[in-house]
Amino acid sequence: PRFTSSWAMVSSILRSELAFRELSATCREEIAREFSSVREAFQIVTDENFWSDLRVYECVMMPFVETALTLQGYRATLSDALYVKGRTYQVFELLGLTRACDILEARWVHLEHPLFLCALALDPRYWEACFSTTSEKGVLS
Repeated sequence: PRFTSSWAMVSSILRSELAFRELSATCREEIAREFSSVREAFQIVTDENFWSDLRVYECVMMPFVETALTLQGYRATLSDALYVKGRTYQVFELLGLTRACDILEARWVHLEHPLFLCALALDPRYWEACFSTTSEKGVLS
């Protein structure tokens, strides 16, 4: 999906934040004299709100990207679907996205709970994390 490409691009830009800032600090006047169109770009990369907005976008989109990447393969299982739903809920809850959590809860009410739980219980990748008495964390931790 396109949003995974957008997320990857934003993540890449964020990894380059320091380089953008250093370039802006060291070459700003010199480059701006040569290329007037670059002035606007320098204003963007020196704006803290720009970087903050990109970080928020990266965090909010991560559950969707994880979901798409997990479920797009031919080996995806029903337990994978339950796992990514739980991870998405956790991230939304952590970010304080109450409305998004409410939407996930409303969807969950209409799903076949026994089917999902059986899929999870029978998947060896998750069984120990969910049902082992020696496990310290749940599957969605």
